[in-house]
Amino acid sequence: MKKLGERINNAETQRNKTAQNRSGNGQKPISQSTVYRNLNCLSEDGEILHIKVSGADRYDLRTDLHYHIICLKCGKVIDIPFNYLSDPDEKVANATGYTVFRHRAVFEGICPECKTENNI
Repeated sequence: MKKLGERINNAETQRNKTAQNRSGNGQKPISQSTVYRNLNCLSEDGEILHIKVSGADRYDLRTDLHYHIICLKCGKVIDIPFNYLSDPDEKVANATGYTVFRHRAVFEGICPECKTENNI
Protein backbone atom coordinates (compact mmCIF):
# COMPACT_ATOMS: atom_id res chain seq x y z
CA MET A 1 0.00 0.00 0.00
CA LYS A 2 1.08 3.60 0.39
CA LYS A 3 2.69 5.55 3.18
CA LEU A 4 0.83 5.96 6.46
CA GLY A 5 -1.96 8.51 6.20
CA GLU A 6 -2.48 8.15 2.46
CA ARG A 7 -5.61 6.66 0.96
CA ILE A 8 -6.07 4.41 -2.04
CA ASN A 9 -9.10 3.31 -3.95
CA ASN A 10 -9.84 -0.06 -5.53
CA ALA A 11 -9.15 1.10 -9.08
CA GLU A 12 -5.74 2.48 -8.09
CA THR A 13 -4.80 -0.77 -6.38
CA GLN A 14 -5.76 -2.78 -9.47
CA ARG A 15 -3.77 -0.43 -11.76
CA ASN A 16 -0.71 -0.84 -9.55
CA LYS A 17 -1.00 -4.64 -9.64
CA THR A 18 -1.46 -4.62 -13.43
CA ALA A 19 1.58 -2.39 -13.90
CA GLN A 20 3.69 -4.66 -11.70
CA ASN A 21 2.59 -7.71 -13.67
CA ARG A 22 3.45 -6.05 -16.99
CA SER A 23 6.93 -5.26 -15.73
CA GLY A 24 8.07 -8.79 -16.50
CA ASN A 25 8.58 -9.92 -12.93
CA GLY A 26 7.24 -13.38 -13.80
CA GLN A 27 4.34 -13.27 -11.37
CA LYS A 28 0.78 -14.10 -12.33
CA PRO A 29 -1.71 -11.20 -12.57
CA ILE A 30 -3.89 -10.55 -9.54
CA SER A 31 -7.62 -10.47 -10.26
CA GLN A 32 -9.75 -7.52 -9.23
CA SER A 33 -11.90 -9.81 -7.05
CA THR A 34 -8.76 -10.85 -5.13
CA VAL A 35 -7.85 -7.21 -4.55
CA TYR A 36 -11.37 -6.39 -3.26
CA ARG A 37 -11.48 -9.50 -1.08
CA ASN A 38 -8.12 -8.70 0.51
CA LEU A 39 -8.99 -5.04 1.08
CA ASN A 40 -12.26 -6.09 2.73
CA CYS A 41 -10.46 -8.65 4.93
CA LEU A 42 -7.91 -6.03 6.03
CA SER A 43 -10.75 -3.63 6.80
CA GLU A 44 -12.71 -6.23 8.79
CA ASP A 45 -9.56 -7.05 10.77
CA GLY A 46 -9.05 -3.36 11.60
CA GLU A 47 -5.74 -3.12 9.71
CA ILE A 48 -7.09 -0.46 7.35
CA LEU A 49 -10.13 1.83 7.35
CA HIS A 50 -12.81 1.50 4.66
CA ILE A 51 -14.08 4.95 3.68
CA LYS A 52 -17.39 4.79 1.85
CA VAL A 53 -17.71 7.67 -0.61
CA SER A 54 -19.53 8.08 -3.90
CA GLY A 55 -17.56 7.13 -6.99
CA ALA A 56 -15.05 4.68 -5.53
CA ASP A 57 -14.53 3.41 -2.01
CA ARG A 58 -11.25 4.39 -0.37
CA TYR A 59 -9.00 2.63 2.10
CA ASP A 60 -6.93 4.43 4.72
CA LEU A 61 -3.96 3.14 6.74
CA ARG A 62 -4.96 5.50 9.55
CA THR A 63 -7.47 3.51 11.66
CA ASP A 64 -8.12 5.86 14.58
CA LEU A 65 -11.45 7.70 14.74
CA HIS A 66 -11.20 10.73 12.45
CA TYR A 67 -13.07 12.59 9.72
CA HIS A 68 -12.51 13.02 5.99
CA ILE A 69 -13.35 15.56 3.31
CA ILE A 70 -13.75 14.72 -0.38
CA CYS A 71 -13.34 17.11 -3.29
CA LEU A 72 -16.45 17.04 -5.47
CA LYS A 73 -14.37 17.99 -8.54
CA CYS A 74 -11.33 15.66 -8.46
CA GLY A 75 -12.39 13.10 -5.85
CA LYS A 76 -9.36 13.63 -3.59
CA VAL A 77 -9.99 12.51 0.01
CA ILE A 78 -8.01 13.95 2.93
CA ASP A 79 -8.10 13.73 6.71
CA ILE A 80 -9.66 16.67 8.53
CA PRO A 81 -7.27 18.07 11.15
CA PHE A 82 -9.48 18.08 14.22
CA ASN A 83 -10.35 15.59 16.91
CA TYR A 84 -13.18 13.09 16.72
CA LEU A 85 -16.25 14.33 18.58
CA SER A 86 -17.81 11.66 20.80
CA ASP A 87 -20.71 13.86 21.94
CA PRO A 88 -22.94 12.87 18.97
CA ASP A 89 -22.37 9.19 19.82
CA GLU A 90 -23.63 9.73 23.36
CA LYS A 91 -26.63 11.81 22.24
CA VAL A 92 -27.71 9.22 19.67
CA ALA A 93 -27.26 6.41 22.20
CA ASN A 94 -29.41 8.25 24.75
CA ALA A 95 -32.09 9.10 22.20
CA THR A 96 -32.34 5.63 20.61
CA GLY A 97 -31.26 3.11 23.22
CA TYR A 98 -28.59 1.83 20.82
CA THR A 99 -25.06 1.10 21.93
CA VAL A 100 -23.15 3.45 19.65
CA PHE A 101 -19.56 2.52 18.84
CA ARG A 102 -18.72 5.37 16.46
CA HIS A 103 -20.07 7.59 13.74
CA ARG A 104 -18.56 8.37 10.38
CA ALA A 105 -18.80 11.66 8.57
CA VAL A 106 -17.41 12.55 5.17
CA PHE A 107 -17.53 16.25 4.41
CA GLU A 108 -17.85 17.39 0.80
CA GLY A 109 -16.39 20.48 -0.86
CA ILE A 110 -13.96 21.77 -3.47
CA CYS A 111 -10.23 21.42 -2.74
CA PRO A 112 -7.86 24.42 -3.03
CA GLU A 113 -6.26 23.05 -6.22
CA CYS A 114 -9.61 22.66 -8.00
CA LYS A 115 -10.73 26.10 -6.79
CA THR A 116 -7.62 27.59 -8.37
CA GLU A 117 -7.91 25.58 -11.61
CA ASN A 118 -11.62 26.40 -11.99
CA ASN A 119 -11.47 30.01 -10.73
CA ILE A 120 -13.87 29.24 -7.88
